[in-house]
Formats: sequence, C-alpha cells, structure tokens
Amino acid sequence: MNKSLARIIVVAGLMIFVFALAGCGGGLGSKGPAGKGAEKAPASAPTAKETFPSKSIQWIVPFSPGSGADIFARTLAKVTEKYIGQNFVCENKPGGSTAVGVSYVLSQPADGYSIFNNSSTLTFLIAAGQAPFTMDDLTGIARINGDPCMLVVNSKSQFKAAQDLVDYAKKNPGKLKMGGMGSGSTHHYVGTRFADLAGFKFTWIPYEGGKDSVVALLGGNIDAIIATTSNVQAQIQSGNLRGLAISMPERSQAYKDVPTFKELGYDVEFMLWRGVFTKKGVPEDRIAALESAFKKALEDPEWKQYMKKFRQESYWAGSKDFTEFCKKQVASAKEFFTKTGIGGKK
Repeated sequence: MNKSLARIIVVAGLMIFVFALAGCGGGLGSKGPAGKGAEKAPASAPTAKETFPSKSIQWIVPFSPGSGADIFARTLAKVTEKYIGQNFVCENKPGGSTAVGVSYVLSQPADGYSIFNNSSTLTFLIAAGQAPFTMDDLTGIARINGDPCMLVVNSKSQFKAAQDLVDYAKKNPGKLKMGGMGSGSTHHYVGTRFADLAGFKFTWIPYEGGKDSVVALLGGNIDAIIATTSNVQAQIQSGNLRGLAISMPERSQAYKDVPTFKELGYDVEFMLWRGVFTKKGVPEDRIAALESAFKKALEDPEWKQYMKKFRQESYWAGSKDFTEFCKKQVASAKEFFTKTGIGGKK
C-alpha cells in the first residue's frame, strides 16, 4: 500500500470516529441531566394574561377561631367561592390586635392570592401607633357590613330624647356618666365626638365589654352608654332600655323609631365595620375581580340568612371608596387620641 492511500484511509477513519462520537454524545445529552452536556430546553413563552384567580386564595383571619370575625370570614368565604371560581383557604393568625395576621399578608407577594379580613380595629390600631404598618401599605377590597353604635339610656331615665341628655350635660359639666367598652375604643370615640359636637363635658366610664356596660345601665349605675346595637337589641325590644340616637347615615330598619345623630344635627356617623383587604400593589384587575365577587355574594340567600341571624347592617363600599374611607378614619381617630391623651406608641 503506497503512502497516499494510507493517508486517505487514516483520515477517513478519523472522520468516521468523530461523527460517531458526536452522535453518541447527542444521544447521551438528550437522556442525561441538564447541564451535563445537554442544552436546556428553552423557557416556554409567557402565556396570555393569566385568568385570575387560577388557584386557591389564602384568607388570613387575624382573629381567634370561633369569634364573630372568624364566623364572618368563613361564612363570606364559603358564599363568595360560588362567584370567584376558586376556593378560599381560611387560616387564623390572631395576635397583636390583628397586627400579626396583617403583617403576614404584607410578607406575601402582591398577587392577590393572600387577603385578610378586619374591622374598625384596624384603623384604630394604626391611629394609636400600635401597628408596624400604615394604610399606605394596604388596599381595601370591599367593605361588607357593620354594627352601628347607639346612644342608650335606661327606660326609667329622665332623658326621653337625646336633646334632654345634652341639656342636662351642659347645665352640669362633667356630671353626666356615659360609658361603654374600654378607653380609646370605638365606643369611646363615638361618645367623645358626640359630646364635642353638642358642646358638653362628661365622665367616661370604661367597661371590659359592651355587655358589661349594658348590665351597669340596667342597674342604674350609669346615665347612658354607647353600645353596638347587637348588644342592646334584646333589652330595647323588651322595653328595659331606650335608644336615643344611632350612628348610621340613615335610620336602621331594625330601629325605625331611633333617629340618627345626623338627624339631630350632630355629624356622628360610625359603624363597627367589617371588610376585606390585601397588600398594596396587587394589580387593579385582580382587585376588581375580588370586589365583584364579594358584591355578588352579598345578594346570595345564604349570606342574607347570615346577616339576619347576626343582625348585621349592610355597609357596602368598593375598593377605592373603602380604602379612602379607612384613611380618613385613621386621621379622625388620631385626632381623638390626641384629644383624649389615649394611644400612642408604648
């Protein structure tokens, strides 16, 4: 064999070996783990705008299991599932006057899959400087319902109308004993605002709970109380207590004979409201989807049955109005804390 022919054979052999090796390498690469000789498959192209929600939504309940707020959340979640198309997974995270649960939601992505319910507790907590967050960190999704406050006296009281009480208090500064749940509470706030607008001074008597103040009023130990209607309904219906004014924008269907504070010339409108929130930054279309589902749920027979059973008042507000409402309530509550010297960071 001459040298030229030998070179041709060697080169041809080498080429066959290289092609064979490449073919085996490709085969091994396709079966082996990514990053060991094989190219990673290209990432799938982003899909069209995600339909929200596409999975279950986490619902944090920052109140104790079995509480009124917990029953509210779980009932509303169950009903709203019919209109949102996904499940709500409720989880209780109480503590810190709801700050624990709220803080948890704030630690989650702003994608609409983590929400929480709260009440007037939230705005008063922020106003008192006791929360590690502000309303600027939150977005209200929907205000759902509420429990108004009422100025109430014993049926044997000399005060037949709110004006009788005002006249007495003006003639006897500081002598009128008015009470309710706690100091710096929503009850205390309503009583203080009423007194400021009417121009009289009074002595506030705090009680552990709203029902304790009712007992004191029935016993003649106090002149008047500010209480949520759910705490006085039975005694008013039995004729033991008399309502003088209610803190609603319009008269309550359940208490048609009780005028609003506004009717009497005092701009006192307050509801112990309940609503649903999420973290600020959630896309507007997702907020709108949640808001729409909640609004539809309010017309559901199952929800109406809950409202009737627990004697709640409808107090609907959509996302933008609700968020602005909360910010204004924080500002108003801050003025209250400044005036009374209650609240502030400890």
